[in-house]
Amino acid sequence: MLKDLWAYMRSKPITYGLATLFAMLSNLIGMVPNRVVETFVDTVVANQLSNQRLMTLMLTFLLAIVTLYLVDLSWVILILGNAYTYVKDLRHHFFKRLLGFRAPFYERFRSGDLITRLSSDMDMVGDFLGYGFMMVVGDCFRCVAVFVVMLLLYPAKLVLISLSPFILFSVIMYYVSQTFDRLYDQKRDAVVALNQEVLESVEGVRVMRAFGQSETLQTNFANRTQDVVAQADRLNPYFATFGSVPNIFGGLSLAISLTYGGYLLGQGQVTLGQLVAVQMYLGMFHMSIWGLSEIIVMYRQAMISYGKLTTLQTEKGEPDQEGNLPISQIEQIEFRDYSFTYPGAKLKSLDHISFKISKGQTLGLVGKTGAGKSSLIRQLLRQYPLSHQGEILINGQSIENFDLSQYESLVAYVPQEHILFSKSVADNIYFSNPQADESSLDQAIIAADFKKDIVNLNQGLDTMIGEKGVAISGGQKQRVSLARAFLAQGDLLILDDSLSAVDAKTESQIIDNLKAQAQDQIKIIVSHRLSAVEEADLILVLDQGKIIQQGSHQELISQDGWYQAQARRQGYLKEVSPYETR
Repeated sequence: MLKDLWAYMRSKPITYGLATLFAMLSNLIGMVPNRVVETFVDTVVANQLSNQRLMTLMLTFLLAIVTLYLVDLSWVILILGNAYTYVKDLRHHFFKRLLGFRAPFYERFRSGDLITRLSSDMDMVGDFLGYGFMMVVGDCFRCVAVFVVMLLLYPAKLVLISLSPFILFSVIMYYVSQTFDRLYDQKRDAVVALNQEVLESVEGVRVMRAFGQSETLQTNFANRTQDVVAQADRLNPYFATFGSVPNIFGGLSLAISLTYGGYLLGQGQVTLGQLVAVQMYLGMFHMSIWGLSEIIVMYRQAMISYGKLTTLQTEKGEPDQEGNLPISQIEQIEFRDYSFTYPGAKLKSLDHISFKISKGQTLGLVGKTGAGKSSLIRQLLRQYPLSHQGEILINGQSIENFDLSQYESLVAYVPQEHILFSKSVADNIYFSNPQADESSLDQAIIAADFKKDIVNLNQGLDTMIGEKGVAISGGQKQRVSLARAFLAQGDLLILDDSLSAVDAKTESQIIDNLKAQAQDQIKIIVSHRLSAVEEADLILVLDQGKIIQQGSHQELISQDGWYQAQARRQGYLKEVSPYETR
């Protein structure tokens, strides 16, 4: 961490050079009032204080204070401003990485953990860069400057004896900090668990109510909160130690200084003004030590937070290979003897898949739950690392060769889960194509058969749908997702079981709209209802990752097999299929 922060500071030499210069100047100016007080006391004791001398001392004191304020203001603004900029850039960097990570990454990292890393962990590192720099430069230089000035102006024996308690303080702080790391990490993990509990409760509020589990979740939340409190209670004594121990040793140092200094005063080896000034210098030294103890706490916290961010930096969540071949349209998709196994799994999720589909055609994917339909879609979307058993070809080229961001911009996807944002209905639909005009928006809404629902919403398209669409029904969520995909006008439209929450009449209307408005697209429809794929040019029946049947609707219902059996169950046929008796 220190190496990276140092590299950042070196990239801004003027800013941090000026800040360091101002910090040193601030500490030197800060010692001027001590000399003024020392001179004032000795002048009063010697009965030599004239009006002119008093006025000179007062003006010097006031000038030092005003100058100190202006200098401190300048370097604090410089340092904190750059610290905030650093955190902003850091957030942008890691957020960009999160957007590039594929599905395996999000299976390993929980949402609550990621929120903590991108919020409080980054703030902690930024605080260390800002306040930490201020304390390290300011307090370290003050310690050195005060020590040198005291040795030059006052008896060395008095100075060394007065500062001796801080040696023991350093030893204690070292051992206390070792335990602090472990306890702080445990507290942070408790906060992550609490964040995750809140996220899951908000997302699952309807399920929670439906099963009457409000009290159970409230109890779980109370337990998580209590765990955070318990971890904080274990950590608080160490925070108190870092805060109070400097005061104890500072008081001890002051007592030793007054005792021994009083003795030297009686012996005539120091003046009263010098003794008073020594106490003021010890106060400055004590403040510096207290600041450095705070730095120890901040450094330990920042190190743990930076370690969490480093994990994200080194995480291999992006696609294994990303080409740079430009792509402006998708005209053909081909799976050529392609097989895929999920990381850590033993069985293949896709087993020797081969098919070809071209622009303007529709592909239907059907099969039992877990047959491999969604796995095929995930490979096409590059959500998981590509297999090297077979090929996926786009326009005759390996999908790995294309620029990923350009390829993704040509795909319109409606997943099984309703991924909606806590914004208005219009904002959610416009998300796929912010530059679209109102006419295009209206066409997308009509295509999704959502027009009739808008009039029933409180504020129409401006209705806020809540966290993940909690304020609208499941069917409405699905049609908002469909409208968003239609508005994107991508070359490839993928509907992954995206019509399951609508009734048969609405489904039929949406399919008819698709045929009329998306004639130039490649369409892939995953469904358990055969009515959704009835008009498809090619239908693949998957089972355990293999294609067990393929053809058009009419061809498949005439063949003995899974498709014919499903057609019977869904009312297409009346004769008994031998497949159903197996």
